Amino acid sequence: MHEIVMPQMGQSVEEASIVMWLKKEGETVAQGEPLFSIQTDKAEIECESTAAGVLRKIIVQPDAVVPVLTVVALVGTADEPMPDLTQYGGNGGGRAGETPAPQQRPKPAASAPAAAVVAGVGAATAVSPRARAKALELGIDASRIAGTGAGGRVIEADVAAYAAQLKAVKASPVARRVAQNAGIELSLLTGSGPSGKIMKADVTAPPPKAAPAGPGTPGKVERIPLTQMRKIIAKRMTESKFSAPHYYITVEIDMSAARDFRAGVTAYKLSYTDLVLRAVVNTLAEFPVSCYRMTSPATRSRSRTSAHTASTISRPSSTSRTAPSSPSAS
Repeated sequence: MHEIVMPQMGQSVEEASIVMWLKKEGETVAQGEPLFSIQTDKAEIECESTAAGVLRKIIVQPDAVVPVLTVVALVGTADEPMPDLTQYGGNGGGRAGETPAPQQRPKPAASAPAAAVVAGVGAATAVSPRARAKALELGIDASRIAGTGAGGRVIEADVAAYAAQLKAVKASPVARRVAQNAGIELSLLTGSGPSGKIMKADVTAPPPKAAPAGPGTPGKVERIPLTQMRKIIAKRMTESKFSAPHYYITVEIDMSAARDFRAGVTAYKLSYTDLVLRAVVNTLAEFPVSCYRMTSPATRSRSRTSAHTASTISRPSSTSRTAPSSPSAS
């Protein structure tokens, strides 16, 4: 019986959770075939089977967080006797949302043939790499698409069909352009034009405010467990807020020249964020004192001239709209 283990996707990754199994117990799996997908601190990744045969037992269920190199499944022949499952932490069933305690294999001195990476995506939604690339190209939020692939996975055909539906929405050319620049999906709006046509005013109008809760009836608080990626995002943002002083400056800038320059670049897609980052890097190089940081009361050190972006992520309800994320440079 071959043991399938949770792969270690980097030196800093200590645990991960299984998002979904791509095979069911009793199904045949080939070596190198995608078997399950996992959620690490940074991405969702498909993992291949390291053995060929029949998936005899799934030990770790989806949403359970386990240490790396933990045995998550058993693959063998159809008539091969099953080993004692208690060595893997009970009956190997587990329940979604809980962290079971399966037996962890000792870490080998040399890297073992852990499950290889087929493709990674940057969100918890199960989306194929081709579908995610297509969605980014068309400016579509892939998490809103109902997948028709295995286990509800969003595939490229789903993105194309969803894009065709968006084109069928009645909207003025100006409204489409404003919505695309703002990251707003037209299908979520109600048009005020002739025959329900969406106009520019419908896109730029503020979303309706929710009715305040009555006295003595506080709003219901919904607690949702964070994924590994959300946990590390929250940790890094908190560390940044408390470890560095923050101050905010608002300046109005005429971006006409930047707009014309961006329109003239046809070799590749250039965003306004790229232009802002370039300006920040040039400014840091011209004023290197901005790159210093205090390492002790009497010492300051200079970091290399670089710029990094951070943006907020919004998961709106069906009645709200998504505002464009605001990049920041440091």
